[in-house]
Parts: sequence; C-alpha cells; structure tokens
Amino acid sequence: MVDKSRYPQIAERVEVSVDLPTLDYAQIQLQPVELNPIIHEIRSTPSCKLLIFGCGNDSRLWEEINPDGTTAFIEDNQDWITLTRSQLKSSAVIKVDYDTRVIDWPLLIDAGENLMLKLPETITAHQWDVILVDAPAGYDDVKPGRMKSIYTALRLVCAGGIIFVHDCERPLESAYCARYLGAERCIVSVKGRALLNGYRF
Repeated sequence: MVDKSRYPQIAERVEVSVDLPTLDYAQIQLQPVELNPIIHEIRSTPSCKLLIFGCGNDSRLWEEINPDGTTAFIEDNQDWITLTRSQLKSSAVIKVDYDTRVIDWPLLIDAGENLMLKLPETITAHQWDVILVDAPAGYDDVKPGRMKSIYTALRLVCAGGIIFVHDCERPLESAYCARYLGAERCIVSVKGRALLNGYRF
C-alpha cells in the first residue's frame, strides 16, 4: 500500500540524478520499490536530517542523495563501519553495542526507556527528519534484533518526520512497530525483497 496523494512521483524504478559511477546497485539489498519512498522523502525535505540504523552497500547512496543535509549512520558491526567510513565524504558513523537477542523480544516489548540506545550528543541533540531502521541483524534467535533501534528511532524523529522500518514481515519488527510506532501512522507499506513500512509523526 502506498498513499498516492503523499507519493505522487513514486516510480517502478529508482531515478537517481547524482553521479555514482562506482556504486553497484546489484549489491544493494533494498529493491527499487523500497528505495523510492525513502528517496522521495529525503528529496522533499530541505536540509534533511537523515539517520540510518545500519551500514552497507547502500551507505554511499544515502550520503549522495542528501548533499545539502546531515546524514549519520549507527552500526554495531566493525567490519561494516570500517568499510563505510572509507567510502563516505562527511557523514558520521557511530559504533554502538546491542545487548538484546531476537528470542527475547516478547519479554522486552514493554521495556520502554530501557530500550533506548546509548548514543553520543552528536546524534541525540538533533531531531531527525527521515530515519531508516535497517539494522541490527535479526534473522535468527541469537542476533540482536531491532527492538532498540525501533524504540530509539521513535525518540529521535522530529514532528512531521518519518520512520522507515525494513523487514516488517518478521514477528519482532511487526510487533515493535505496532507497539511503538502505531499502525495508524503507517502511510507507506511496500514489498520488495522484504516489507518496508513508513510511519509519519
């Protein structure tokens, strides 16, 4: 489901006007139908403050899409941090540690403030226009899961901002989005490689 009144320009493929000659789109996990709503929001927000939970092959794309704004990444995997920092021009990459496990998500769903990540003031001093939650890993029971990143995104988004959450078809993401972001705020829901939902605040 896409609210066409809010996203009249969403196309079937990504139209990126910036010059990214070395970026291999085949290596980006998010598919065009998933990328388009996020790109549309960034480009529709002057001096966009863009916060992304997760580093990957798409990190350069987000920095280049947002040349006049502020872009920052939050990541727990040191290998991805090292690779991403070598590719970016100016965006901050913040190392975090998660102490949760996917298997424990039902026990933590009402933990509230205890789910808030410890982040530097360079992140918490801002309210962010667009937030993408695409980390940490949550594909098996011993991975950290996205409990803390979903809750932290809620605390950092600005009024009128939007939080995108990837992999919403999974039980953890579905439950935590419903509990903390609210189904009534979901204005974008698109299926590519996985389900991406967007919540307006």
